[in-house]
Amino acid sequence: MSSRDGLHFNRWGEAIIRPGLQKDRWVTRNNMAGWGILSLPSSVPGEPEELSLYVTEGYYAGRGSRLRRYTYRQDGFVSLRAPLVGGEMITRSIRFSGSRLAINFSTSAAGSIHVEIQDQEGRPIKGYSLDECPEIYGDPIR
Repeated sequence: MSSRDGLHFNRWGEAIIRPGLQKDRWVTRNNMAGWGILSLPSSVPGEPEELSLYVTEGYYAGRGSRLRRYTYRQDGFVSLRAPLVGGEMITRSIRFSGSRLAINFSTSAAGSIHVEIQDQEGRPIKGYSLDECPEIYGDPIR
């Protein structure tokens, strides 16, 4: 589950941390997250803070228990994903007044994003069509 205010929660259908191939991570009460998520400095100088989540492993099996730290980029829990062959996402209409729009994205090494801004009728705005958008790739928060 996740919440931004501690009052309203969303429950997601898929696990954010999957057990993987290690047998000791498939045992009862494993992959239980510790209380809270910490915002800690990135190990990469000049980059934004990252979110740290601590999870138990080997709790009921094996010789001992471990606490593993996972890190996520800010606002990286919920996202859209496209297969290698590509995909398309269309947002709801938004009313925008300003000089800049920003996106929070993360591509794979083989992937990229192209953005198009359309008018209310779904026609590309001159200067902002898919054909005019340079290839965007990387992992910036903005």
